[in-house]
Amino acid sequence: MNELSAGMVFRARFPFIRDTVTIYDADGPAEIKTWRPGVRMEQVYIPPDDCDTESHADGEGEMILTVVSVHKPGHFPTRVFFTRRWRSPDGKEFGKSACRCWTAEKFRRLAKGYAHPYKCVPQPRAGAKPTDNRSADGTSAPPVALLSAEQWVRFPRRGPT
Repeated sequence: MNELSAGMVFRARFPFIRDTVTIYDADGPAEIKTWRPGVRMEQVYIPPDDCDTESHADGEGEMILTVVSVHKPGHFPTRVFFTRRWRSPDGKEFGKSACRCWTAEKFRRLAKGYAHPYKCVPQPRAGAKPTDNRSADGTSAPPVALLSAEQWVRFPRRGPT
C-alpha cells in the first residue's frame, strides 16, 4: 500500500452494534432494528473492588474506502480524497457519498480497520431457533458467556501504550 492511486478500493473488517431507530411514516412512528458502525462500552468488574470498561460489538461488517484522487500540495503531506461506505453484517451496503480528505498516513491507518481491541458477541439472526441450554442429564444449565478466539478481536495499538 505504498502507492495510492485513484480508483483503488480498500475493504477492512469493522465492528457494528445493533441499534433501534424510530421512523415516521403515514402510519405514525415505528421502531426498527438496524446496524450502526462502532462499538458500545460496557463496564466490567475486576476483583477485588475495581471496574473497567470493554468495547463490545454485536457483529462485524466492512468499511469500504474508494480513493478518488491523490495530491501532493507543495511541501505539505500527501492528501488522499476518498469516499467511505459501510457493509453491515447482514450484507446491506450504506453510507454517504461525501468526499473526504485525509493525509496519506492517516488514510493508511484507517484502511487497516478498527484501531482498538473489541469483543464481538454475535447476535442471533432473524428466524434462527433459540438454543436449548440443557445439560446431559436434562436439567437446565445457565447460559455460558465465554468468548472464543474468533470473537475476541485485537488490532495493534497506535502510539505509546
